[in-house]
Amino acid sequence: MQFLHESGLIAKNRPIVAMRGAHLSEADLKGADLSEAILYKADLRDAKGISNEELHAQAKELMNAAMPDGQKYEDWLKSRGEENSGSLVTMASRRQPHSIIRR
Repeated sequence: MQFLHESGLIAKNRPIVAMRGAHLSEADLKGADLSEAILYKADLRDAKGISNEELHAQAKELMNAAMPDGQKYEDWLKSRGEENSGSLVTMASRRQPHSIIRR
């Protein structure tokens, strides 16, 4: 992530690199600003420096993503009792009602 930031490939409020399906397993994401990140189908298994809760609070979309603890995002939501009638809603999309992600 540091390389992407330092090389100007990612910057706050200016996403340049699509993160859909990104392979970030075992990546060090400590201090990474993933606000509004679209991490659809991203592999975040064993990512360091970020928790499932932090990803849920920051990312705009996590549908079908593998979370740092290895769970699929949807299964993680179910384990917390946060599945909402077939809609998967991240904390970021709660701040923006138009960003509800549907299966």
